[in-house]
Amino acid sequence: MAVCIHPTAVVNSLAAIGTDVEIGPFCVIEADTVIGDGCRLESHVVIKNGTILGENNWVFEGAVLGGMPQHVHMPERPGRVIIGAGNVIRENVTVHRALEEDDATLIGDNNLFMANVHI
Repeated sequence: MAVCIHPTAVVNSLAAIGTDVEIGPFCVIEADTVIGDGCRLESHVVIKNGTILGENNWVFEGAVLGGMPQHVHMPERPGRVIIGAGNVIRENVTVHRALEEDDATLIGDNNLFMANVHI
């Protein structure tokens, strides 16, 4: 199946988008990101640079994946976010990048993150 990108979504040309992906209204997909096959992004999802989203993840409204670390001493080059396959990420979940450049915030497979979770 083809990739379906809503006309109001903003997808950077340097983002790698898999097959059978749905990107909903007002989503923002930055450069240096990977969206795996079969992912579904509902409206207003933000995928920040340095984020890898595995296959068959369902991300709900308002989630922000790959934001800068929340720390008083902000690094020049933070790490990445790597998310496995088959996860359900509900409304307004935030997943921040690792603090160190050579590190990553890792999420495995088949998890459910309920609304407003912060990682």
